[in-house]
Amino acid sequence: MFHPFDIIFWYGRFCLWRAGLRRLTTVVRGQTVGYWDGGAGQPILLIHGLGGSTLQDFGNMTAHLAKRHRVIALDLPGFGLSQDVKIRQSVSEQAAFLVEFLDAIGVSRTILFGNSMGGWIALKLAHRHCDRVARLILAAPAGIRFTPPPLDVFMPEDEAGTRRLLGYLFHKPPPLPGWFARDWLRVSRQRRHSVIEMLDSMVTGQDLMDDVAHEIRTPTLILWGAHDRLIPSETGHRFAALLPNARLKVFDRCGHLLLHEDFSSVARCLDAWLENDGKWVDTITRAGASSQAQPSKPPSITLNE
Repeated sequence: MFHPFDIIFWYGRFCLWRAGLRRLTTVVRGQTVGYWDGGAGQPILLIHGLGGSTLQDFGNMTAHLAKRHRVIALDLPGFGLSQDVKIRQSVSEQAAFLVEFLDAIGVSRTILFGNSMGGWIALKLAHRHCDRVARLILAAPAGIRFTPPPLDVFMPEDEAGTRRLLGYLFHKPPPLPGWFARDWLRVSRQRRHSVIEMLDSMVTGQDLMDDVAHEIRTPTLILWGAHDRLIPSETGHRFAALLPNARLKVFDRCGHLLLHEDFSSVARCLDAWLENDGKWVDTITRAGASSQAQPSKPPSITLNE
C-alpha cells in the first residue's frame, strides 16, 4: 500500500546517503541500535524531539552539518527506526542510554544538538557528564517550567487534531491534505505508547533543570522561533539567563520548527558559531550591526534575515 510518509523517509535516507552518511548498527544494553554516521571533524550527536525522528526533526540540517563535522544521528529508543529498542521512557533514561551509545561507538566527547525534548535530554546529559560534552546546541528546548499546551495536542486522534498540532509547530502551517494527515496519524500511532510514557514522566517534574541549569558551564547556543506556540520564546530568554555560558538567537517568522521554517538563516548562524569555537562573533548578530568588541554576555538578538 502507498504511504506518503514512507516515500518521505526513503527520500530522506537517500539524501543522507548522498551526503556521505551511512546506516550502521551497534549494541546497547543487549539491543541492536541503528544510527547514521558520516562526515569528518568534531562529532555532533543529533537528538530529536518528542514523537519525532532524526529525519523529521533535522531534515536537511543533517547533511549540511556533515560538510564540516562527523554527524551521528540516531532515533531515540521507542521512536522512529528505534521503535523496537526498549527502555523506561524518561529524560534521565534517554540521557543515560545516549552515554552508553557513545561508549559503544567509541566517542568520548561530542557536541550535542538537541531539538525540543532532545534539547532537554542534551542538557541532562551535559549536567551529569560535562566531560563528554564539548558544546551544546539547543533548538527550542524543553526542560524548565513553562505553561504547556494541553497534553492531548501531542496525541492527535483525527485529521482536525493533526492540523491543530501543526498550528503549534509552525508559525505559518503548510497546507495539509487529508491523505497526508491520515498517514501522519498512522505514523503517530506507532509511537503513541512511547509518547504517552514520556509525557507521563515529564509532567512529574522529576527531570526539570530549573534548579541545576546554572551548573552547566558548557558553551551553549540556544535557537528559538519568535512565534513558538508550543514552548514560548520567553522560555528561551529564561534559559539564557540560567545557563552561564549561553547565547540566545531568536528567529523572526518562525515557530517551534525553526530548523524547517528558516533553514538558511539557522544554518548560517550555526556555521558561524561552530567555526569560531562557540565564541560570540559579529557574523551571527543582526545584519548590519557594527563591528565592535563583544561584551561577555551580550543581549539576545532577533534575526530578521
